[in-house]
Amino acid sequence: MTPFLIVGGVGLALLLLSMLLGSIFDFLHILDGALSGTAVGSGLTLFGASGVLVLSNNGPAWLAYTLAAVLGAGAVAIVGTMTRKLQAASVQVPYEVVGLTGVTVSRITGAMGEVQLSHPREINKRMAFCEEIIPSGASVTVTEVHGSRVKVEKTAA
Repeated sequence: MTPFLIVGGVGLALLLLSMLLGSIFDFLHILDGALSGTAVGSGLTLFGASGVLVLSNNGPAWLAYTLAAVLGAGAVAIVGTMTRKLQAASVQVPYEVVGLTGVTVSRITGAMGEVQLSHPREINKRMAFCEEIIPSGASVTVTEVHGSRVKVEKTAA
């Protein structure tokens, strides 16, 4: 049972570290993400857990190793596939938001506010700020981008 506990512990540590410090484990992205740190950590964790479960229920050692190997390899394949699909879906072509128009969702001040921009990719509200106070529901135009926030000015009606 000790080998399963060690392998499962190492897998859990690798899984947690790769989820918390993902960019550090980029060197593990072999075979187009199939062997990412998350996938390997998941596989090792499931390998250890399934082996411990079989042995703790008085199962034979051959069954523990066989089941652990099958479940561990399956976890690596499934998590690797899911990781690749999520990464492919999150890769977006950047686009310019300066010049886009929108509507204020809340009152915008020099420090805070929200705006909904009129663009097919703009499905979320953006944090916004401005030089003058703009009331909720007013038409605005983006003049600058500062990180995730946009600077807007009221559009002439």
